[in-house]
Amino acid sequence: MELLRLVKKDNPETAFIMITGLMDLSAAVDSLRTGACDFITKPFELMAMRRSVERALERRRLLMENRWHQEELERKVQQRTHALNEALHDVEDSYKIIFTRARKEKRSGQAVDLRRAEGLTRKEE
Repeated sequence: MELLRLVKKDNPETAFIMITGLMDLSAAVDSLRTGACDFITKPFELMAMRRSVERALERRRLLMENRWHQEELERKVQQRTHALNEALHDVEDSYKIIFTRARKEKRSGQAVDLRRAEGLTRKEE
């Protein structure tokens, strides 16, 4: 049982089939909760062992496929997050450029307005 715990801790996809000569229900439940795919007592039939191995291998395949999909999803999330951050940075830069131009134009417009007001004032005098 300790071997099962150690291996599952480092390699959760490892398929385990517990085989024992004793029918101990608590050991069976404990091994299944710990991660064993099956619990078989001796003597066992070859066909029962074959089905157990097939189920264990299928479970292992599904676990590995699931892990691959999770890793692929994480890669895609990172790529898209990076792309979104770049787009946001571009938008922020555009806003800064537009804001700076608008401020310059506003100042320039105010200066023109002041000159016009002064020109009108001088003409009125």
